[in-house]
Amino acid sequence: MYNIIMLIGGTISQRDKTAFPNVTIYDALTFREAKEIARTLIEARGVDAIIAPSGTAAAIESYVTVPIVRSDPSRFDILQTLHYAEETTGLEGGRIALLLYKSRNIDLQAIQTFVKNELHLYTYENEDDIEAIVGRLDKAVFPVMVGGPTALRLAEKKGIRSFLLRLSSESLRRSIDMANRFLEFAQKNREQRKLLETALNVFVDGVLITDEKGQVIESNVKANAILDMAQEELLGQRVDELFHDPTCKDVYKGGMQQLDRIIDFQGRINLFSSRMPVIVDKAVKGAVITLQEATKIEKLEHEYRRYQSQGFTARYHFHDIVGASSAMKSTIEKAKAFSNVDSVVLIRGETGTGKELFSQSIHNYSHRKKGPFVAVNCAALPANLLESELMGYEEGAFTSAKRGGKAGLFELAHMGTLFLDEVTHIPIELQASILRVLQERQVLRIGGKRMIPINVRIIAATNEDLLDLIHEGRFRMDLYYRLNVLNLSIPPLRQRGSDITKLIQYYFDSFSRQHGRPPPLSDEAMRRLESYAWPGNIRELINCIERYVVLSRQLAEADIELIDEFLQAERPSSPSAMENPVGDLQISLGNLDEMERQILKEVLKRYDGNKLQAALSLGISRTTLWKKLRDAPAKPVN
Repeated sequence: MYNIIMLIGGTISQRDKTAFPNVTIYDALTFREAKEIARTLIEARGVDAIIAPSGTAAAIESYVTVPIVRSDPSRFDILQTLHYAEETTGLEGGRIALLLYKSRNIDLQAIQTFVKNELHLYTYENEDDIEAIVGRLDKAVFPVMVGGPTALRLAEKKGIRSFLLRLSSESLRRSIDMANRFLEFAQKNREQRKLLETALNVFVDGVLITDEKGQVIESNVKANAILDMAQEELLGQRVDELFHDPTCKDVYKGGMQQLDRIIDFQGRINLFSSRMPVIVDKAVKGAVITLQEATKIEKLEHEYRRYQSQGFTARYHFHDIVGASSAMKSTIEKAKAFSNVDSVVLIRGETGTGKELFSQSIHNYSHRKKGPFVAVNCAALPANLLESELMGYEEGAFTSAKRGGKAGLFELAHMGTLFLDEVTHIPIELQASILRVLQERQVLRIGGKRMIPINVRIIAATNEDLLDLIHEGRFRMDLYYRLNVLNLSIPPLRQRGSDITKLIQYYFDSFSRQHGRPPPLSDEAMRRLESYAWPGNIRELINCIERYVVLSRQLAEADIELIDEFLQAERPSSPSAMENPVGDLQISLGNLDEMERQILKEVLKRYDGNKLQAALSLGISRTTLWKKLRDAPAKPVN
């Protein structure tokens, strides 16, 4: 049941005042008294509506926030009050002043036929008007007056007999019924609005609803957030002016659909928008406009691509790189600096130096670490397959194309990193396509017609000299300059002498946990490993240690024999594989043995006395070198 307050200037019988349990009635009120009561009741809350005549309603409307139902005395109420005044005063053939609020439309002639005295109607707008009107009334001319409480008080001071308008039971009931119906309608309207509001707020998109003039009449929370505007600020705005887009009129006036539009909102954000007209009985009554942030769509697309690319992750971090040499520390610090930006990185290094380890570490150290890390060895795929793997393809692009097509590695690496290992093996005819993708940041699938935008960080790696390949015509110069933005050179193991011992121990422990712990390496074995040149770098060292861990637990050979066996097996089989150790030696002619000894000594000097490296460079065993040097005859004493 609703709580209704009635504020009137007229009077109501005591019986009628208590006839309606949900209505509290205050009668015989001046405008000032009505204002004070209204203010007090609203502050106390609990009031659903106020019933008041037009004059009182106008006086209190700026003080209240609840609905005001206007209910003025009917003609019957006025006539009944006039009859009561005539009977009470006995006036007949005289004049009666009737004071009513200006908005009342009264047929004075119709009422005049039913009274015994001449009626004169005076209308007012406020209390000042009432005071002016009553001030002009002459008691001798108007011995009787009918009006409100303020007029009554002023008239009685002048000796004019005054009467308040009386509200009948029927009028009272009609006013209360009107108020209840209004509140029921308002409640249903609130419920429907709440239903609409709830339905709109379910949408993940922003939604605006306009009328046939293009003015916003409804918006959801998402639209308010996207546009960064309160709903009160949005309501009433014309959408063509809001978005600076005159084509909006084609929707709410012309009934056209506008789907998948990209619009710029105030230079702050790009929005993805669709607009649909609302048509009722073949007439356009407004429009529904949906809004999405372009970045949000990009994120959703990224999530979809990320779902597709599950498994493309980087496992290694900078702390996984073993090495404390100055060369390695410097390289790591440089790589960390590169991680802070999105520029292309070109990693150079010999085979086995850990180029992919560095690329994964750069990815995991960057802001893209939550994105995919996609690696492709360009040397491992034939040219035709490499293109389809990198670019992707549409259904029917070629005979063996999968149904539905396939996303390429560029797409799968969206918002992450694409590692192009052995980049020099990309066929020259494909390099132009790669260059375009790097420049335009969008990819065209094989057989496709739509450019797909990508946000990918590129890391390329090679163990070859790109400038030599450019001179040979095997690599494009423009692609070289596109890749060679940030250059990272990984030092070979022979330049990281202080790291070899740590690497040996690290992998010795690692393989021991995997295969079982072998006898520890002797000091001599460690010296041989530390002095070895490691042409295969860390990959070769890993192989050597794993082989030793596996074989030393099964064979009775000494660790030196196992290590020497491995190092001999790894010795390059052709002179072109290593520098020629005797290329520029200055030797004196003599017998063969003497010339051989000169060569051995010079080579040994070149390797700073390292017998193992000298032996390997000459293609003989360390033992043979040692014997030949030992058997050299002593110089004659003069």
